[in-house]
Amino acid sequence: MGNKKSEVYTFTLKKKELIAVIAGILVTYLMVFILGYTLGKESVPVSISTIAETYEQQEAESSEPTVPLETSPPIATTQQERPTSAPMTLPKANETATPRPKKIEKKEVAVEIPVKPIKHEEKKSFTRYFVQAGAFSKKKSAERLAERLKEKGYKITVMKVGGLYKVLIGPFVSKKEAIKNKGRLIKDEKIYGYIVHY
Repeated sequence: MGNKKSEVYTFTLKKKELIAVIAGILVTYLMVFILGYTLGKESVPVSISTIAETYEQQEAESSEPTVPLETSPPIATTQQERPTSAPMTLPKANETATPRPKKIEKKEVAVEIPVKPIKHEEKKSFTRYFVQAGAFSKKKSAERLAERLKEKGYKITVMKVGGLYKVLIGPFVSKKEAIKNKGRLIKDEKIYGYIVHY
């Protein structure tokens, strides 16, 4: 048999490298501890005595008839009491774990919603229609046309919109009335205005 020499490997680390390795290991352990602590806080600890008590309670309740969820009437309300969380149970050796329906107490709540009928008289249009006879950059020109149309019996309004002085015939409550006056303006004055609303 051959000579077996045991070989020894040695690692030499500088002081800074050794500190970095130890710090890395400590940080890893700290993170694992914090993660385990937070997850452990969220879960409910289960003791064997709690499991045994729950198992005995289920045996006692299994003799009572229960209504399956499929045949229960539909819920007509939106408020329900939330069931409390039950401790873990162990199934029997020959049974598979099947969830049992939980009994939920239902409450009916009547809610009155006031309904206000819509009145058609409230839907008045505040849109005013005009026939625009002209638009001028100088106020004097707009006033000249306005005076000429007033003499012919038109109801005239001069309005400054943007940088223009608009000569408007109206206001009219309906668009039909504005169209009628536009036809009169074309016929009498040969001015082809157009209908605007403000």
